[in-house]
Amino acid sequence: MNFTSTIGQLFILLLLLFISSSVLGQSKDNLDFTSIDSHARKVPATICKNIDDLANYLTEPASNDFEKARSFYVWLTSNISYDMQAYKNGKRRINQNNEDILRRKRAVCFGYSQFFKTLCDKVGLPSEIISGYSKGSLTSTPNLEQPDHAWNAVKLEGKWYLLDATWGAGVVYRQSEFVHQFSEDYFLTSPKELIINHLPADPMWQLLPCVISIDDFSASPKELLNLVADKSHNCVSYADSLAKFEQLGYHQKTLKTAINSYQFNPTKANAKELGHAYMDYEAYLDAKAVKLQETDSIDELLAIQQEMIQTCEQATQYIELYDRQKENLAYTYINYAVTISKKLPEFKSVKNYYQMVMIYQEMLPYFQKAQQLLMKLPTNFYMESAKEQCRSNIEAIINNLEIYRHELKLNDK
Repeated sequence: MNFTSTIGQLFILLLLLFISSSVLGQSKDNLDFTSIDSHARKVPATICKNIDDLANYLTEPASNDFEKARSFYVWLTSNISYDMQAYKNGKRRINQNNEDILRRKRAVCFGYSQFFKTLCDKVGLPSEIISGYSKGSLTSTPNLEQPDHAWNAVKLEGKWYLLDATWGAGVVYRQSEFVHQFSEDYFLTSPKELIINHLPADPMWQLLPCVISIDDFSASPKELLNLVADKSHNCVSYADSLAKFEQLGYHQKTLKTAINSYQFNPTKANAKELGHAYMDYEAYLDAKAVKLQETDSIDELLAIQQEMIQTCEQATQYIELYDRQKENLAYTYINYAVTISKKLPEFKSVKNYYQMVMIYQEMLPYFQKAQQLLMKLPTNFYMESAKEQCRSNIEAIINNLEIYRHELKLNDK
């Protein structure tokens, strides 16, 4: 994560205050959070041991969604320190889940964002983790090869807002020491302000009527403000995109975000992330397919298996699959062909030879693809069995195709 330095953050805060007061107007609608802030800063230690208890306690006196989100933001920024141990260790996360964060009271940016979203989930507030690019100071050059920061979007009273609990919690001095320093300016920050130093990997989350491009983000704050005000370029309806996005499930959202992020900034790092996102989605589809195999929903199972195949094949455009993933793809080819075979009528009741030919022709290439994949992989017992299954089925299908094609010719005469 690109954490703001002391002086760099001060400059940014002053600029945001100037923009808020002289250009864009108030971004928080003059809401008074005095009471809820006091409540969030006085949570008993016993409550802080369980995230469900914490979410309930923090929102108990809240009278609206804004106060719920505010209570979460204030508690996080007051109680969770930036994880300098992880920062010095190449920014690798030490806290792998919310329980670790609660126990250690430390997190990196993704941890802050994940914890905030979990609190929101507990009380029914729609929220998302936003991955993106950041600027540590007004003059710094952002790393645009891959996202380096995370923050949140939260939907309050029907409208999406942006916040960054990590930057709201404090500052890092000389790359070695984190100091708590609560910042009001990263709570429900106007999109026109936040874009100065936060560029979402998925441009939809800019929440701007006209999208700032990946190249634009390297511009100075003044130039960025001019671009935001310019209504003649890259203008889209982000509200429509968000409405469609909200209808998706978790796994579909994750894949959609990866696709959008790569299309917005097609770097090698983002290509790799997209490839892995496809494979994660394939694993989700595989779990659905397993459940369908226990039913008689052949058409539904075929649709899921076909989507699994397409997803894996799309992944190979961006990453080299591991041997285990290639083996699983081979098994998916086989399973898909076997499911197709369930459409075959019993041999004694065959009347439509054309239908038989079409079904066998549909099955054959999937057994062949599976065989080709398996022949290139290190062998094991299960793979040897799968290879034999491919060989015997390919032989049987070719023989049957010859028989039924012959019958078709006889009928044509």
